[in-house]
Amino acid sequence: RRAGRRPVSPPERKAALRFAARFVLVFTLFLLPIPGLADSYATGFGVAANGLFAATDTGGRIGLRFEPPDEIRRSGSWLAILRVEDRKAWQSARLRIDTRAFSYRPIITFIALLVAALLGGWRRNAIIAGAGLPLIAVITAFLSAVAALRFGLARVLGFGAGPLVETLYEALTTPVMLYALPALLFWLLVWLTRPAAETGERSDVVDVRAAQHRPSDSLREPGRGA
Repeated sequence: RRAGRRPVSPPERKAALRFAARFVLVFTLFLLPIPGLADSYATGFGVAANGLFAATDTGGRIGLRFEPPDEIRRSGSWLAILRVEDRKAWQSARLRIDTRAFSYRPIITFIALLVAALLGGWRRNAIIAGAGLPLIAVITAFLSAVAALRFGLARVLGFGAGPLVETLYEALTTPVMLYALPALLFWLLVWLTRPAAETGERSDVVDVRAAQHRPSDSLREPGRGA
């Protein structure tokens, strides 16, 4: 055992196992084939993106818009259709964005971690949820944008999928990173919102250990007080 490292106590081990069990349960529930979920999520994703496109549209040559499915089907598609329009040439192209890979799975990973943790105090949970959900939405929007640029949008915009886009796509959209990014965000927020008492307890442990290894006065100053 490494010197100075506190062993894991049985209650802590049980708490870790309960956390893992809750996470697996919640995450599995989110992955169940719920009728209508795919089309509904792709539609909601497109509506949110179209709102952003409308707010940032300067009337330039290129216009972007997600096309919703004709209807919400029981077994729909997670692929959101991005319509890219060249307003001067009167031409358009369509790109398919996998919203399940680049948006849904990272978001449910963060939510499952939040539910499984059951952190003490509603205020801390509210802070983590209030800060984390918008941040993970921004992260997934960025991942979707990188994927769109990689698979044709960059070429339409006239600058091509250069080394930067290729590097970002290869580094951030691997299956491991799609789960690692929300996990890192969650643990960062947990660490930033940790109670002050927890930090104080760790300082007390260090002080106690230091006192245990401090030489006594009789050893440092022999003969004093004789």
